[in-house]
Amino acid sequence: GLGSGHCPLQLGTACSGTDAPSLAMTLVQEQLKLRGKEGLLHYDHMFSCENDPFKQAYLARNFDAILYPDITKMSVEEPVDAFGAKKDIPTFNLFVAGTSCKNFSAMRSKKRLMIEDKGCSGETFLAAVEVLFKEKPQFAILENVIGAPWGKMSDYITGRVKLSSCSDTKDLKEIKVKDRNKPLTFSYDKEAGHILVEDVPQVYAVNAGSKIKGYLKGEDTTVHPVQWPTKIPKKKHATLADIMQENGIRKAHDTLVFDSGVTYCTHTLKVDTKNYGLPQTRMRTYMFVWRPADGDISDDRGAYWAALATHLQSPVRHSLEAFILSCDHDIVRRFREALMGPPGRATARSAFLEGDFWASHHANLKHNTLARSAIGMEDRARFQTKWGPYGEKHIPPHYWLEYMNCQNQRVIDMLDILHASAARDAESHDSNQSSYFWNVSQNVSKEKHRSAVSGIAGCITPGGDLFLPHLGRPLLGCEKLLLQGIPYFRLALGNETEVQLGDLAGNAMSLTVVCATMLAAMCSGRLQEEV
Repeated sequence: GLGSGHCPLQLGTACSGTDAPSLAMTLVQEQLKLRGKEGLLHYDHMFSCENDPFKQAYLARNFDAILYPDITKMSVEEPVDAFGAKKDIPTFNLFVAGTSCKNFSAMRSKKRLMIEDKGCSGETFLAAVEVLFKEKPQFAILENVIGAPWGKMSDYITGRVKLSSCSDTKDLKEIKVKDRNKPLTFSYDKEAGHILVEDVPQVYAVNAGSKIKGYLKGEDTTVHPVQWPTKIPKKKHATLADIMQENGIRKAHDTLVFDSGVTYCTHTLKVDTKNYGLPQTRMRTYMFVWRPADGDISDDRGAYWAALATHLQSPVRHSLEAFILSCDHDIVRRFREALMGPPGRATARSAFLEGDFWASHHANLKHNTLARSAIGMEDRARFQTKWGPYGEKHIPPHYWLEYMNCQNQRVIDMLDILHASAARDAESHDSNQSSYFWNVSQNVSKEKHRSAVSGIAGCITPGGDLFLPHLGRPLLGCEKLLLQGIPYFRLALGNETEVQLGDLAGNAMSLTVVCATMLAAMCSGRLQEEV
């Protein structure tokens, strides 16, 4: 099986942030060695891909693999590495990619983009698909937010478009009204004798220029040929309705099949990081992609992969506080000294020049007003911080004063609102004594005052300013990495700032989760044979 001596794991990664897949396999090898099973896993990291310069520097320091600078340029004839040298993509049999989730995220209440809009999410996903079609690895694992269009993503990879899903009302809401009723059109290539896709509305998960291979009737896996409509000259374009009428294709039951040069099957699994040993609520979907034996699209290997990944779940044994550095740790001391130094004082001076937030026309004032109204809290009630204009405040003694001095009045007022929400909850709690986790970079109307389980952090996001009210301090960048399972103190780091460390953590795959999905991919074939 994959990872054995006769079929070593050859790993390629892209857009995976800290390259958690490679770190995971390294840790697995180390643990096997400690248990006297050193030769059980054979693994080699072939390449990484990242376009952010500081992340490229991190990857170059920590991994001995080819580093490509842009996933959208990996499928060109002569790809170049991050240093400008021409480097062909090496042979690999497992591709792990965490393509951008920015445009798919539920945090974007407005302007969510479809794959075809070619935002960063759609562009990186389509580039990953191009890598699959060109290099044809045996397996792939893709990670993204639960709200991503996983049905369409599967259609792009497999080349099998279920026509009944192309009128999904959820997808239609994200598409401009003028584009909703556009027909899918085709042209006929006389030289090759193929029917090609000409114009593609956003509801169809297929690229222009794709070749029709045939269609599937209902649940049947036999690919039936598609004929060009006899009533339409081959010099003109035909619509999907014309093709369906000519070949007796039923939109409610049948599937259109396109030729991508390789046959893939997919299976998705929703996961939560806190079910894999880390105290963080991070809901994600993982997609397992595999090439079935003999091109059999009815292969159910994905179900065995999902069963194994679920079996590898491990409940959280340690709370959020176990991942927090002690107050006298050197990293904490240096961070507090920076807040009290020139950079922190400069930020504090600008915050102290801020007038009364409640008398301003600040764009976010409405969120604070609505949040107070929802819990019956008066506008001037400030039980926790007693803040006022021009830096006035009287905070609890355990709060870091140097950190609070750097915060604007919106954030400080948010702390008052969340503190009052906890006190007025059905089960009243004092946030100064309870293990809470507040993302103060979000508007207060979007942030919950408590998590479902005490001691469990919320989702770590890039750029998120995360505050722990019972400790009176923010979550540091290294602690965010630790909450993702990343072995921070083993990494070769440079001059990464707190923002950059937080970005590394927010964009990373949770190490324990991706490790479970990779181990499941390696063992799924054996389980399928034995069952």
